[in-house]
Amino acid sequence: MDYKEFSANDFALDHYFNEWVRFPTPENNQFWELWLAEHPEKKEEIEIAREIIYTIYLPAPQLDSDQSRQLWENIQRRNREEEQVIDDTRVLPIIRKREWFGFQYVAASITLLIGLSALFWFYSSNKENKMVSYHTPFGEIKILTLPDSSKVFLNANSTLTFGSKWDESADREVTLKGEAFFEVTRKHGRGDAKFRVHSGGLRVEVLGTQFNVYNRHEKVQVVLEEGSVQLSAPETNGKVRMKPGELVEYTASNTGLIPTQIDPSRYSGWIKHELAFDDAPLMEVARSIEDILNLKIKFEDNSYQVLPFTGTLSFANPDELLTVLSKSFNIKITRSENVILFHKK
Repeated sequence: MDYKEFSANDFALDHYFNEWVRFPTPENNQFWELWLAEHPEKKEEIEIAREIIYTIYLPAPQLDSDQSRQLWENIQRRNREEEQVIDDTRVLPIIRKREWFGFQYVAASITLLIGLSALFWFYSSNKENKMVSYHTPFGEIKILTLPDSSKVFLNANSTLTFGSKWDESADREVTLKGEAFFEVTRKHGRGDAKFRVHSGGLRVEVLGTQFNVYNRHEKVQVVLEEGSVQLSAPETNGKVRMKPGELVEYTASNTGLIPTQIDPSRYSGWIKHELAFDDAPLMEVARSIEDILNLKIKFEDNSYQVLPFTGTLSFANPDELLTVLSKSFNIKITRSENVILFHKK
C-alpha cells in the first residue's frame, strides 16, 4: 500500500492503520515507526487520523442482543468469504480476524450517524477487491502463497501488496518494495492471464517463471532464473524480453533496460539466508547487510569501502558474519547495539 498520498481521512479508514492504533504489536509498531521516519511530513495527518479513531471508539450504550447477534452473524459470513490460504501465518494482512471480534461492541459505541456510515462503508467495501499488504521485519524471510497458487519468497525489510480477490480471467497484479523471489504459476484455465510485478516504476510481466526482483536505494534489478519475462518502464518506448541467466538494472538515470549475462543463483541465495558476492566493494557488502539486518555500518577509513570481496556470507548469525569480514580484511569490527564500526586493528 502506498500511503504517501493519504489524507487523515484515508488513514482513519485504512484497516492496517486502524489495527496499529487499536491493537499495536511489535511488528506493526515497527512498520509505522519506520514509515513515519521516512515521511515526517505526514506526522500531522497521522495524529489527526488517530484522534478520529479514538473519537469513534468512545464507550457508549450497547446494542440489544438481537441486533448484536444479527450483526455478528453477518460479519462471520463476510469474513469466511474473504479468507485465503497463506503459508506463513505470521504475515500481516491489512484485515485480521481479531478486529472483527470486537466489532459488535464498537458499533454500539458510536453515535447513530457515525454508526450508520460505518456499517454502510463496511458492507460496501466487502464487495470490492480490497488491497492486502505483507511486510517483513529486519532479519526475517516469509513465504507467501498468492490467490493463484504462485509462491513468493519475501526478503527481510520488504513489502508486497496485491488485491484480495483475483478474477479467473483477469491479469494478476502485485506491487513490491524491497526484494522478493517469485515462482509464478501459469494458469492455462485463465486464458494465460499475465502476472505483473510493479516495482519502483518498472513493470515486470510474465506468464509462468522464476525470477528475482530487487527494489532498494532507487535501483530496480530483475534477474531471470527460469522462463521468460517482459520489462517496460514509463521512460522507455519499447519492451525488453529477458532470457534465463540475464539481469536488467533500472534507475532514474539508466532507463536503457539492457540485459547482461550473470549467474542467477548469486542473486537468489538470500532465500537460504546467504549473500553471495563476486569481487564486490566492501561498501556494497555493507549496504546489503544493512538492508536485511537492522544494522548501521560505518567506516573509520573510507579506503575500506572499495576493498573487493568475493565469497558467501550467512546472515542467519550476524556475529559470525562480522567475524568472517573481520578475518577476510584483517580489520577490527566493533559493535555497539545496532551500529557497526569497521576500523584498524
